[in-house]
Amino acid sequence: MCNNVENMFNNVENTNNNVGNMCNNVENMRNNVENMCSNKENICNNVQNMSNNVETMLNNAENMFIIAENSNNKVFKRLSTDLSNFDTSKFDKYSYQNLHVYKLVSGSTRSPQKYLVEDPD
Repeated sequence: MCNNVENMFNNVENTNNNVGNMCNNVENMRNNVENMCSNKENICNNVQNMSNNVETMLNNAENMFIIAENSNNKVFKRLSTDLSNFDTSKFDKYSYQNLHVYKLVSGSTRSPQKYLVEDPD
């Protein structure tokens, strides 16, 4: 009889512990959901920042073209394709962010310098 009573008290204590553990689990899950929401917001902000950075780079590239086209009466040709079939050995290569500018090395000094601008995108 005493053993049964002691077992019942132990069972009640175990049940209380289980309820406490379940409450802790619910709290942990709530915290996890909160963290996931914060992470989602951070990811969205990062994507927006990357988009803004791309926009800035495009604006910088466009400004480079405007400056280059208006300086010293140079001749520019903007390529929409890559230069894989183009002999770039005759050109000095300059890089500006994601753009590559090739300046013609040889040629008449009386003619304007020739430039080819490769935009890999």
